[in-house]
Amino acid sequence: MASSVASALVGMLVFAFLARTLTSDVFGDWLFFLLVYGLYDMFRSGFIQTYFVKHFKHEDERVDLNSSAFLLQLILSGIALLVVGVVSILPFEVNSAWLIGWAIIPIVSIPMSMAHIRYAARADFIGMGYSRVLFQLIMLIAVALVMPVDVYSVILIYIGSNLAIALWEGFRRKLGVISFSSYTHLKPMWRFGRYTSTTLAASNVLRSSDGYILMAFLGGTAVAIYGVAERLVGTAYIGVNALMGAVLPKLSSAYEVEHPEKLMKLAEREMGLLVWLTLPVALVLIFAAPQLVWLIAGDGYESSVWLLRIFGGYILLVPIDRTAGVILELTNSPQKNLQKVGLMLTFNIVLDILVLALGYDWNAVGLVTFGTLFVGILYGMWQVNRISNFSVFRSLRVGLNAILAFKNKHEQS
Repeated sequence: MASSVASALVGMLVFAFLARTLTSDVFGDWLFFLLVYGLYDMFRSGFIQTYFVKHFKHEDERVDLNSSAFLLQLILSGIALLVVGVVSILPFEVNSAWLIGWAIIPIVSIPMSMAHIRYAARADFIGMGYSRVLFQLIMLIAVALVMPVDVYSVILIYIGSNLAIALWEGFRRKLGVISFSSYTHLKPMWRFGRYTSTTLAASNVLRSSDGYILMAFLGGTAVAIYGVAERLVGTAYIGVNALMGAVLPKLSSAYEVEHPEKLMKLAEREMGLLVWLTLPVALVLIFAAPQLVWLIAGDGYESSVWLLRIFGGYILLVPIDRTAGVILELTNSPQKNLQKVGLMLTFNIVLDILVLALGYDWNAVGLVTFGTLFVGILYGMWQVNRISNFSVFRSLRVGLNAILAFKNKHEQS
């Protein structure tokens, strides 16, 4: 948790520095580059990490497993290079700096990706945290020294930071042993990864589809305005995700096939607590939006203020949506969760295109995002209630009672 917070804080400093030094359209171009690479990185992680972690416990297979994962990384980077090559010859106006970056970064990021996968397999989250913080620190020092003025320079710094981490992890021998004679895990890793990567990629596209559509309709400045508000609320997600991560083991242990009501009762209590604990964060985002936007991005991003207020309401509903997804996964209904993500993605893309085609701006896109989450909650809770009775309103009441009981107990002691 501490390492995640440290990495996010240093990453926010990099974000703030670039937001204040780059023009809004160039900054938007940089954020769009990260959106596309983030999709690839999520896809790559889905292909490899779950399978790798699952089989890492067999010590006699680790060299083969590591070699297969490394080869699959090369294959995926080759596919990415091919896609970039095809895009470059199509009659579209695409920033050449993007194409260069998208062609190179999948390859140079392999060592850091492999190191982080191995950290996850060993449950060495401190080591992973150090690596992420170091990467962000290198980025921060580099942008402060170079003072980039165009997206090409920022992308080169990003590539250089990946290479620095590659050397660091290699020097510390965190990349594992690679053999060029045995890849027996390659095919099963590929087959397994086709499904996990699809779900992760769909979730990533759901989160980033607004950025793609805004770039197509309104350009880099709109992506920058939207990105500032999105980054601020994304930082607030850290606490929500940490709380959800703490709740997950308790929910998992409570599930019994014959008695799903036990899971529902515990989930109602925990979800209610999460919503009430998220409320102060939402209120800060809503009422301190002008100050937060200025603190992170400086002058010129006043248009992000209303977006951040919309996202303040959005984050309050996130625990409800996440709880529905977790229940569906724990009750062996992952396909229902995937259907929920697919429904939300379709709703978001169609409504985004519609409101922008009608001449509305990024604030309308933010409202669509809020509506998308509400649609996901309705569908998710409908599916949850087909398993066993679950009430959002009862959850809020139970959660509030738990907080008040804790407060009274603390005062008496």
